[in-house]
Amino acid sequence: MHVPAPRHLSAESPLRVASIPGKGRGILAGRRFATGEIVDAVPVVVIPARQWPLIEPTVVSEFCFEWDETTGSHAIALGRPSLFNHSYAANVAAEKQLRRRFLVFTALRDIEPGEELTIHYHADPDSTEPVGFEVK
Repeated sequence: MHVPAPRHLSAESPLRVASIPGKGRGILAGRRFATGEIVDAVPVVVIPARQWPLIEPTVVSEFCFEWDETTGSHAIALGRPSLFNHSYAANVAAEKQLRRRFLVFTALRDIEPGEELTIHYHADPDSTEPVGFEVK
């Protein structure tokens, strides 16, 4: 029996999960986004520092990021932005809202439909430090 995809995952969706050559899964823009426009906003699950040693050796850690430097906590974004790939020339910025436990993603420049949405995995967008894998 064929079950159609939910509407929010359709080709008309503003964010589409896609296979990105050489990268695996990623997110494509399903429509145009203007500079400064919010691309998405999602809640996060915060992982306390004391629990991180249990998570770090698992595949889940590949989708986590440092959340709060003062507490040493990590987090995982819920929703499609957890699949944003890294780029040193990212077109989307992530803003942490620590108290709300939310991430807000904003277009750094105009983004055209079909373009891959990427973020810079380091907090400093000018950083060229390695990210732990070959960047494509």
